[in-house]
Amino acid sequence: MSSHTPPSDETQASVHDTAKIKILKFIVIALGVLMVVAFLTVVGTIAYRIMTKGETPDQKIAPVPAATISKADIDVVRPIGGRLMSMEVEGQMVYLLFSHEAGGDTILVLDEGSGQVVRRITVK
Repeated sequence: MSSHTPPSDETQASVHDTAKIKILKFIVIALGVLMVVAFLTVVGTIAYRIMTKGETPDQKIAPVPAATISKADIDVVRPIGGRLMSMEVEGQMVYLLFSHEAGGDTILVLDEGSGQVVRRITVK
């Protein structure tokens, strides 16, 4: 007969503790690597923003050649009590949005070539 003794509770506990320690070491190392990557990302972002300071997306667009800009003035009669809120240019059309103190808005659509009001839209 072989005298095989069952492992004691103390031996089983130490094996179980060793497995827990290995898991904890892995977690600590993984979190350390994650912290280093996050730190480098923050430093890289700060460096990039410092190097591109003052640049806006509009500055990266090539300027329009002076030959294509019209020199003609366009006189627009502002609606009574209206305040110019925004202006958009799309193709040959210029859209002017006026807001009124009494409420409501007016949108004037101008033909850029002739300067004439093509449409007047009133929002009440």
